[in-house]
Amino acid sequence: MRIFAGLMELRHKGLSGHSSRVSEWAKRVCETLKLDERQSHDIHVAALLHDIGKIGFPDGLLDKPISTMTAEELSRYRKHPLNAEAALMPLAQLHRVAKFVRSQHERLDGKGFPDGLEGQEIPFGARVLAPIIDYENLLAGTLAERRFSPEDAVASIRRGAGSRYDATAVDAFLLVLKSPPPDSGADRCISALDLVAGMVLSRDLTSAQGTLLLAAGYVFDARVVK
Repeated sequence: MRIFAGLMELRHKGLSGHSSRVSEWAKRVCETLKLDERQSHDIHVAALLHDIGKIGFPDGLLDKPISTMTAEELSRYRKHPLNAEAALMPLAQLHRVAKFVRSQHERLDGKGFPDGLEGQEIPFGARVLAPIIDYENLLAGTLAERRFSPEDAVASIRRGAGSRYDATAVDAFLLVLKSPPPDSGADRCISALDLVAGMVLSRDLTSAQGTLLLAAGYVFDARVVK
């Protein structure tokens, strides 16, 4: 799933690591909300795969801020959650994930898409993801013509609480943003020349373009070290 999520980032300029960041924020928000393991897992996977419905978009549409799209382009863009759900539904274990991805752009006030759901009608997983996805897209410049600073992006998300976004999800996300990252004191950053068989990768190893090379938890063996 991580490899598949990275396919979009190969095509989208400036989007390196986007899905990984969204999934990491989502994981920490789920911990803050004390969600159960199953729900947290589904939200984490939905975060990784939230953009797969765009995989058939032409390059020009992928790189265009939403605020500058034509009516025809916007119509096509708004179908990406439906395309994503269609891609995921054949896998029974991803049915809830598919629903979360379908509803990622729904709004609490009913003005979202593709179904115009309101309030509690929106799956909770999608409500958790919405402010995180928009925050990352504001920073990347894919929502508006300019890239937002972290402070401006936070202010935009905060203004949308209760109308665009679930207030509980926003509060949890903003709390995570202000919190220091999880302790990584046991990590060691080493040269590839110092690798030995048996070492464990503590974080995802990605290329400069954001392509996943090896996933966190990978145990090195002599062949890979070589």
